Amino acid sequence: APYPLRLAGYDYDVCPAEVVKNRMSVKDGRITLPDGMSYRLLVLPPTDRMTPETLRSVVALAKAGAAIAATTLPVQSPSLQNHPRCDADVKALARELFGELAAAPVTGIRESRCGAGKVLLGGDVTQALTALGIQPDVTFTSAGKEEGFRWIHRRTDTADFFFIANQLAEEKQVTCTFRAGGAQPEL
Repeated sequence: APYPLRLAGYDYDVCPAEVVKNRMSVKDGRITLPDGMSYRLLVLPPTDRMTPETLRSVVALAKAGAAIAATTLPVQSPSLQNHPRCDADVKALARELFGELAAAPVTGIRESRCGAGKVLLGGDVTQALTALGIQPDVTFTSAGKEEGFRWIHRRTDTADFFFIANQLAEEKQVTCTFRAGGAQPEL
């Protein structure tokens, strides 16, 4: 079954900490990779554990203008390297990243700034996307279940391309709404 975020009309990629530390940069507020992929939001894993090295890279991305969201405040390292100093480093980096949000209990979704970037703490990923004004890539409206539809969205400098596939063993009539910047759709 597709993840709830996909059902809500958003696509995402998952990456290891090494990509965050060594391959991500920020350009025009978007998190970019050397291969050309770019993202509007970096979502931290739903845990209170993160290595100081990874969190240091996240802080640098935020300061450069990236949007960062976390459901949980990082408070300790999963590693024993440099223990107990590593846990103190994680707490200090979390305070640097989340500012005053780090001082209060996590309830609801709250926003703050870190350098040129925006940080969100609490809530879920869909709430963070909504708070940032990021609309779903695609939504489906029909009389039945939309779970049977799969889609891919790719963007070039001049166009947005959506591939939509009905995975159900039945014909389905559906109205699709695309986030494509006011462009005229073609089939």
